[in-house]
Amino acid sequence: MAAAAVISVVVQLLGSLPLEMIIKEVSLLNNVQTRVENSKRKLRSIKAVLQDAENRRWSTNSSQSVKLWLEMLEDDSQEILNVLDRWNTLILRSQIEKDIELLEFGKQSSKVSRFIFSSSSSCFCYFPKVEKLISHREIVRQIEEIEEKLTIAASQIGSLGLIENITRLNNTSRGRLETTSFVDEIEIHGRDMDEKALLEMLMLDFGPLEVISVVGMGGLGKTTLAQLAFNNEEVKNHFPKKIWVSVSEPFDLLNIASAIIENLLKDYDHQSPIITEEKDEEMSSSSSNVAPKFQTLQAALNWITSRLGRTRFLLVLDDVWNEEYSKWEPLEISLKKLERVGSRVLVTTRKESVARLMGTKFSQIIKLKELSQKECQLIFERHAFKDRRSEEIEELRDIGAQIVSKCKGLPLAAKTLGGLMRFKGSRQEWEDVLCSHLWELNVREVEQYLFGPLLLSYIDLSSLEKRCLLHCAIYPKDHFIDKTQLIQLWMSEGYLNSEEEGSNVFQNLSMRSFFQDFQEVEEDVFDDGNVVCKMHDILHDFIQYLTKREYEIVEAFIINLDGNQRRRLRRFELGDQRIRHLTITLESEAQFPNLKLSSDNKKFLHTFLILRQGKSSAVCVDSSVFMSLKHLRSLNLSNCGLKSLPENIGSLIHLRYLEVTNNPLVKLPDTICDLCNLQTFRLEHGCPSLLELPEGIGKLVNLRFLYLGGCSRYDFKGLPKGLSKLTSLRILDWFQNPKNSTKYLTLRELTTMANSNNLKINLMALRSHDAAAAASDEGHNKMDLTTLGSIYELVIYPNMMTDDPHDVGLFEFIKPHPKLKVLILRKCSRIQTFSPKWLKSLTLLREIEFYRCYSLETLTPAIGKLPSLETLHFWGLHIKNMGPEILGIAEEQVTPLYPRLKVLKFTSAENWLEWKTDAPCCDVTIMPCLQSLHFSYCKRLQVLPGFLHNVPLQFIYITEAEILEKHCRVRDKNEWPKISHTKNILLNDIHVQKDGYYFGD
Repeated sequence: MAAAAVISVVVQLLGSLPLEMIIKEVSLLNNVQTRVENSKRKLRSIKAVLQDAENRRWSTNSSQSVKLWLEMLEDDSQEILNVLDRWNTLILRSQIEKDIELLEFGKQSSKVSRFIFSSSSSCFCYFPKVEKLISHREIVRQIEEIEEKLTIAASQIGSLGLIENITRLNNTSRGRLETTSFVDEIEIHGRDMDEKALLEMLMLDFGPLEVISVVGMGGLGKTTLAQLAFNNEEVKNHFPKKIWVSVSEPFDLLNIASAIIENLLKDYDHQSPIITEEKDEEMSSSSSNVAPKFQTLQAALNWITSRLGRTRFLLVLDDVWNEEYSKWEPLEISLKKLERVGSRVLVTTRKESVARLMGTKFSQIIKLKELSQKECQLIFERHAFKDRRSEEIEELRDIGAQIVSKCKGLPLAAKTLGGLMRFKGSRQEWEDVLCSHLWELNVREVEQYLFGPLLLSYIDLSSLEKRCLLHCAIYPKDHFIDKTQLIQLWMSEGYLNSEEEGSNVFQNLSMRSFFQDFQEVEEDVFDDGNVVCKMHDILHDFIQYLTKREYEIVEAFIINLDGNQRRRLRRFELGDQRIRHLTITLESEAQFPNLKLSSDNKKFLHTFLILRQGKSSAVCVDSSVFMSLKHLRSLNLSNCGLKSLPENIGSLIHLRYLEVTNNPLVKLPDTICDLCNLQTFRLEHGCPSLLELPEGIGKLVNLRFLYLGGCSRYDFKGLPKGLSKLTSLRILDWFQNPKNSTKYLTLRELTTMANSNNLKINLMALRSHDAAAAASDEGHNKMDLTTLGSIYELVIYPNMMTDDPHDVGLFEFIKPHPKLKVLILRKCSRIQTFSPKWLKSLTLLREIEFYRCYSLETLTPAIGKLPSLETLHFWGLHIKNMGPEILGIAEEQVTPLYPRLKVLKFTSAENWLEWKTDAPCCDVTIMPCLQSLHFSYCKRLQVLPGFLHNVPLQFIYITEAEILEKHCRVRDKNEWPKISHTKNILLNDIHVQKDGYYFGD
């Protein structure tokens, strides 16, 4: 299915490689120049008929020969791609070695970026060195093979009757109908009676636990109906606890129990602050809202039942396939033991047999039917007619109705087709869609009626969008897809040249409804619109169907029953399939399966991903498995228990994407620097023992994304100076100025890199003596961070080795980046006043934290004027009486103060007695958006400020603050009125007031 995708990459690579230099070296052998030109002509001929071949592949009258021709072409193209990429890589390695030799002899080194093979490049000036790796005879043989493969493919075009230059269904400008954001979720049509019936079943306020099921084929809107009920205001008020679990396959009850536990703990989320961990960190919070990890199902179920107690709850189990009662029974028994208070379990499933197995009465099964033509047309028109003029709509409405009639009453089909027709400008284009032979799709699988309109939308995509969409088949069903990671994986396959191009593709696919369930990344540190999303299960089935020759997902999991573990999938054999992309998903505590790979598997595999689906300990993977895959471009070894990488990892010369997160790596081999094609290197999340990177990192000339967030921030020695040579680097998620400035990259060197204005950094950690050094540099009086592309988080802390008395004045030697989002002061214990002049310029600053700044008493008034500040956290204060100055409140302030502040936290202020921050002037408005107020370990605090009465608080969390707790329990006449309007007040994680209702003890 990816013939067009691979051919496009081959054409691009053939056009960009300096083949003329090859020809000069070997032109006397076997008429090489003629063969190369013949190959280019054959590629152009093949590419011209690919669209027609792809269209015919799915027609009911399609001959088997077209499908076989495409499959042969896909295999041959992959082999050609591997050969060309190997040439490219070895040439690049040769140039890097030459550059190193020039440097060693003290000569001026040419920029490696010159030799990233544009058509004008002359990289084969060092061809004799490459000849050691590729002999002239081998090059001639490979060129002959390429020509032969392409000649065979091109010779069959006529006999297959393929037509050149068949255009896609739309031939007008894609940008005619302007769009600026994702398509909204579909409006619900035709489900009013279903929703009413469901709400009536849910809202009975007495009786035992009952299971209600919504049943229907894929694409009918089962999940949508469940979401409608789940978010209904009456349901919210009726069920104090609401839990949503996406189940799918396999039905692992321990994973389901863990998801329930996580949902239950959301009500008690303390929104823990961003704190960089230290080895000597003591416990600083008693928060119990980290989901406990249970080794047995029984322990998890006991925890759930104890937490639910007498509370009425709604549990939604979405997309259940399990048809074995024994797998559901333990949870059913546990829930039915609870009080008879009218709790409900709502199940969505495609099979009525599943509903009956889970105990749903016949009268409580809601069977969704297809929508009417009118209802489908409403959904279709909402997408197809977006931003169109009224006269256009009238011209197209009749033919739109004919198209909608082919949706067979499926709302997902109507939505998908609407997304397709949104980009069709003329009536003729609409008629082309209506008359397309693809409606008679030759597919015998389930949901065949839905695959037809999906295929129409797929065929309408550009070649680039098609190959990117198909690559989403690496993800298992119901998996959250990270946009940034997905784009990096697209780039590793050579589909894209830049992140911007990838963002445009993702946007276009989203607007056509190929993705759904969008969630903003909680900390979008680089402010680039990163999101996670999912793919509808029918769309996922569709993509898997299209890519079944090339993509394989192997699931390794354990089923837990009554405490006994039954292991699944110890061994897996791919056979002779020419799989190119392999994903291993590991459920729960499953062990890594014993994979048996054939020679074809090893030859063709481009992607090898390990995805851990549950929260569990790391697994071990035999390095010989992935080291045998010599053409790998993407390798994910997360959670594999690796303490080291193989010394010969540099032999994976095609590798572009390497992820080794959550591994206890101690050291990286020097040979990793031989991966000169590497674009993305992820080390974040759990590599605390890694102290430095190899010195030769400067050889990774194509590296664009380097993630180090999991390395030990306080023991890490520094980044090699060779990093400054990486002119392609765009993301460095963490940097700390080293103590050894002669061996490791300094901040001064970082900010003066050739590409520093394009470099984005997540965390920048500075010690006070860093600023001192900057101030003493000749010709410099500021530590200027504005030359970098962006910095998300800046942490400032004193020299760890001495009690530096200069913390206060040295703040003025720092010039933070204007795009800074998070500012943390750590252990600046001597500062009493924080009032740097640059603070007011940080208009995008969202969070400030003062951590163990024990002497702090006064903040600059500018802090209350910051327009984007949402979180303010004081951790460890020695103050006894807090006045308005601690928040920078002064008489000359204008209103409002802290205009966007949402979260205010005080932690470990054990000497604190009174908080009197009443406004100096009655006209001053303070914190008009504050929603969450936290007091933790403020044991002596007894007086709160009066302005809290006017703040729209939603939550107050009081933990280990005995006097405040007492005030709340007895509703103290002085203090309680200041906070009694707050909807939810929790004392040590227990509600004393919920949704405005006071419970007391």
